[in-house]
Amino acid sequence: MQQQPFIDDIDNLQHVSDKLFSLYRPPVNRKVRRALASELRLRGKGIYWGGITMPLSLGQFNYLLVGSVGSGKTINLRLFMQSILPHIGQGYGLKAVISDPKREIIPIIRGINPTCPLYILNPFDKRHYAWAIARDIYERAHAESLAYSFAPDANAMVNQNDFWRKAFIFIVLGVVMYFINNAKDDAGNPTWTLRDIILAPRSLKQLYAILDSDPETKQFLEPLSGGRMTQSILTTILVYLNQFAVIAALWEQSERHISLREFDQPGHEGILILGRDVENMAVMASLNQLILTRLGQIQLMRPEDPSYSRLSDVFWILDEFHTLSALPEFEEVATTGRSKGISLVIAFQSISSLIRIYGYEATNAIISQFRHRGILSLNDTYTAEYFANLIGSGDRFSQVYHSGNLIETEGLETVPIVSASDLSSMELPNKATGQGLTGFYRADYYNYWYTMPSSYISKHLIPKDKLTPDYQRIDSSYQHLQPWDYDDIRRLKLDRVLSPDEFAVCREEQDHQAKLLGDASMGGESISAILKKLDVDYRPKAIQDDLIEENTELDQGHSGDI
Repeated sequence: MQQQPFIDDIDNLQHVSDKLFSLYRPPVNRKVRRALASELRLRGKGIYWGGITMPLSLGQFNYLLVGSVGSGKTINLRLFMQSILPHIGQGYGLKAVISDPKREIIPIIRGINPTCPLYILNPFDKRHYAWAIARDIYERAHAESLAYSFAPDANAMVNQNDFWRKAFIFIVLGVVMYFINNAKDDAGNPTWTLRDIILAPRSLKQLYAILDSDPETKQFLEPLSGGRMTQSILTTILVYLNQFAVIAALWEQSERHISLREFDQPGHEGILILGRDVENMAVMASLNQLILTRLGQIQLMRPEDPSYSRLSDVFWILDEFHTLSALPEFEEVATTGRSKGISLVIAFQSISSLIRIYGYEATNAIISQFRHRGILSLNDTYTAEYFANLIGSGDRFSQVYHSGNLIETEGLETVPIVSASDLSSMELPNKATGQGLTGFYRADYYNYWYTMPSSYISKHLIPKDKLTPDYQRIDSSYQHLQPWDYDDIRRLKLDRVLSPDEFAVCREEQDHQAKLLGDASMGGESISAILKKLDVDYRPKAIQDDLIEENTELDQGHSGDI
């Protein structure tokens, strides 16, 4: 397939219109779209969006699709990807991060670009790459993000056991800091993995030895001072981390690894695929959250381009955006990513799902950063009203006729550009009946209605690669997390504090804790239910306050660290 050249100049579209078009009449909107599309076609190929091929210079901005099930979001995303993905691996330094919530994206990508490097990050797919986590987590701030991501259901539990979650984050932070400081080979390369984080607290004696062996991590021993809370805190740590044991086991046996820092190096090209697994949805959401958070931090450290002259060289394409849970860095990426060469593309069904995750104000702040929008058929009244209000009002020039004669000329009348009922009454695309894909789009500053003909979709939508499976489930035999042996103790530089005999005692405790966790986690209960089953202390808040006072170093002295 011959690759189309990039367009690196910024097209001046002011001669199409000398003011912003916010017209409410579909026929007029279509004329604007056609004029704009005709102008852009003269400049060559670029990004396909809502019936218009825009220059790559407009790819610096963010893209948003919202629509109900069956409204055509996936078709729009595929046509968008057909504009971008063929160029990856062709020497332009382009890369993409694509979510795969429906486990169908890999053959779609291979149909568009058969040869570009793919890095599948779903550990339950046998083709996956293990994340080389130690190469990307090398400072305290990174370790804090990692510790927070191990507690995926904190919002649901915040009123019940937020104290225990803070204790968990604090101690796991200490464990990771020990590994960052000490677990290195002779060349200074990190030797620790996710497996080590999960196994370290499975013996209290072992955990003490780890935290007590480094001056920087001694402070993290405070909650484990042998008081009434110690066993409850330890059990909370084990239960939270045990969710990730399967991922750690799969990564440990993987022969292929990818570092996010190395992926983002200038000139590196490829596509990261974020996965989803219906049997492990919570832990996969947490894993994707951690990967995107760390990747966002890395890419926000890129050199600033205040002139916005650089073209986007990385595209985040996130379908079913709400399934990724809260991404702490996302608002910052949406706000400042353009000057770093980042372009975001998100698709979702309901604004309520985003408000539930981010809150109303943060959701508004995020949505405001998406200059290009496609609003498809909506069956959610609140979402339709939200976007009708967001689109706003426009000016209509009215003329009054009587008996064929103009008798009065009115001034400009301000009217809504679209109504909520307009957005919720669009027909769904239907190949069998020939019904096209209708949406209300914004491209750059221009708002317009557009119906993509069904014949156009059939002709231009590149089919999936039939030889590429959408998903290849890994054998369950790879999902067992192997305990440490003394070679692991040496690898982690713990042999200086744990003799073989001392480790043998720790190993017995590890095996006992593993059995308890295995028994308690059967049946798919929530973390809260498992903690209760294991008799974690859920005393009234007044008593917990007394316990917190016993550990002021944890709850007060280090509140900024947690």
